[in-house]
Amino acid sequence: MYEFAVILSQLGLLLSLGAWMFTGARDNWLFPFMNQNAIAMVVRMDGLQEAFPEDYACIAHRRITDPARIKQLYWAIVIWESFATLLLAVASIAMALALLGLMDHEAARGLGLLGALAFMVNWAGFTIGGNHFGYWYLHAPTQATHFLLALWGTGTMIMMTIPQ
Repeated sequence: MYEFAVILSQLGLLLSLGAWMFTGARDNWLFPFMNQNAIAMVVRMDGLQEAFPEDYACIAHRRITDPARIKQLYWAIVIWESFATLLLAVASIAMALALLGLMDHEAARGLGLLGALAFMVNWAGFTIGGNHFGYWYLHAPTQATHFLLALWGTGTMIMMTIPQ
């Protein structure tokens, strides 16, 4: 029973991460203006000069204002999110097969660990990249969300290391 519960838990976590990534990637493909505008606000540091002029002066040289570079950054993010979504889908299928005894659990866990890593790296990347552009000044709730998502991915990675 314990082995079944471990594999089922691992599958549930992978499905949850995959569902989260899918909804985000789907919306980024269908409605690119939404997150592309948000990313542009962060990398341009919109509002930072007015709200925190002294701090802005220290990091203003980091700004990205070229719309073409912002668009390239956005699509690089969307491609990564799509890759992570696909990897999590493959890992979830593998884990479901392991649950049914049709695939080696260790191989499925390996795929799951890679999928969870891709998820975690996505959100850690937003946290790190956002930190570079000082987004905690004006977008603290977003930073907290990205940090919590990175922790969710990390927790899943830990869970994926539990053998059957």
